[in-house]
Amino acid sequence: MFRLRSVFTLVMVFFLTLSSAALPPAAHAAPITRDAALEVINDLEARAILTPEVAATQRTYYRTHPQQYPRSLWQKLRGVVTFANVIWAIASVLLILAIGWLVGLYFIALSQVSKEDSRYSLRL
Repeated sequence: MFRLRSVFTLVMVFFLTLSSAALPPAAHAAPITRDAALEVINDLEARAILTPEVAATQRTYYRTHPQQYPRSLWQKLRGVVTFANVIWAIASVLLILAIGWLVGLYFIALSQVSKEDSRYSLRL
């Protein structure tokens, strides 16, 4: 029974390690400021990619929607609390608990062996 629990624990730690390592890092784009957006619109208009009418409506849009730039603290927090990050955090906590339990289990077993069998102990 002891060996079965140990094998199960090692398998669980192995799969938790694989699952947490397989998660890709969150790709967050740098926030775009209003001035940078207007500069891009001016550049696209100068290269004749945008018509002057479309460029004017885009400039109006970016000037009338300043609440998007910069993002608020609540929007930044919502970006951090995603499903993948929650699963990663739970897997990390379970991994730490499993490793701590496994180390404690073997430490207790080794300390009992050293008390019962004195021929392995050091005599000074």
